[in-house]
Amino acid sequence: STFDPHDAYDSASGDVIENVFDTLYRYAGDGNGNAIIVPRLATSHTVSTDQLTYTFTLRDDVKFSNGDVMTAEDVVFSWCRVLGYGAPESHVDWILSQNLECSNLTVVDSTHFTAKLFAPYSGFVSTIAYTVGAVVNKDLCNANRVVTKYADGTTATDDWCHGWMDEAPLGAGTNAYIVDTWIREDRIVLTPNWLYWEAGNFNINRFSYSIVTEASTRLLAFEDGEADFGSVNIED
Repeated sequence: STFDPHDAYDSASGDVIENVFDTLYRYAGDGNGNAIIVPRLATSHTVSTDQLTYTFTLRDDVKFSNGDVMTAEDVVFSWCRVLGYGAPESHVDWILSQNLECSNLTVVDSTHFTAKLFAPYSGFVSTIAYTVGAVVNKDLCNANRVVTKYADGTTATDDWCHGWMDEAPLGAGTNAYIVDTWIREDRIVLTPNWLYWEAGNFNINRFSYSIVTEASTRLLAFEDGEADFGSVNIED
């Protein structure tokens, strides 16, 4: 429905978004069928003795897909964007707003920031591993932000760059892929982000995702070798 990670709540969007945008931590498998939380853009964090203040340490080698360096300012801006924009379509912002407000986020330096919760919550790190906790490019978002004002100068509307982010343009995210093509309700094509920070033996250089409503057509795509992965009816 959208490439904006801060206003997407459906798994179909999330499946694609998490390949373009990244979070501080992420869900992964432990090899035994269990889900665990693993570091991504963050390398570690500490928690104060009162269990309210989290201090995050970030990687120093992460770049957005346009070459901009990711810093703690981008993370704080991203979470403030969630809280300020308010996810008018999906209302996914509650995952962050239940725990903090923008004034509770403080940049320490380029690789450290703090987040102070309203109350102790052991599930906090698990919630920011969801796509709503994704980091977006602060400078590009602000440059493409649409704000209208009343005659007295106060803000009437602020899209927090949603119109721009909705298309996941180059430079928006830090994950392994960039959006080459998106034709709504038709297809999505992802190609590699060659500035991606994580080392590995990746060999998928083009990922094409087609939205096919007819189950019989999807089944034929598998049978003819046109599709590698997708959805078919259970009887098939």
